[in-house]
Amino acid sequence: WQISEWTDASIVNAGDGWYQHPTQALLDCYTVMARRGLDPSPECLVGLRIAIVGDSRHSRVARSCLEAFSGLGAEVVLVGPATLLPPDTTSWTVSTSTSLDDVLPEVDVVYMLRMQRERMNEALVPDLAEYSRRFGLDETRWSRTRPDPLLMHPGPLTRGVEMMFDPS
Repeated sequence: WQISEWTDASIVNAGDGWYQHPTQALLDCYTVMARRGLDPSPECLVGLRIAIVGDSRHSRVARSCLEAFSGLGAEVVLVGPATLLPPDTTSWTVSTSTSLDDVLPEVDVVYMLRMQRERMNEALVPDLAEYSRRFGLDETRWSRTRPDPLLMHPGPLTRGVEMMFDPS
């Protein structure tokens, strides 16, 4: 608000630090549109199903991407252990799942979130190895996706936890 009082330039809110990361969401929407050959429009992601996998309860990237993707018409599913999913999603346009294996064959975009090591201190998952076994993306899981899926990750990547292979 303050900056908008000082200039006539367009201002993009870069988020509040804890709950929002709109610049990441804008970049990610652009990436999905560009990779899918879509023209920007208010409903350009209609027909796409996007899985956001990992700690969506604490992720400002997940919250911002969820709002942006669904605002452009995509169907979004949050995937992760129940302890890392938001406790109440009734006010959001989203579904949830605790099974990555059930969701992978049904999505066009797989958006992996970084598993933050600080969550281990909060005992929200038994350990990183168990998390990786259930929610990590390996070659076998990747082979179960639809043809030509888009794999995204906001970084930094924790190799061996979120992904155990090179998808290129």
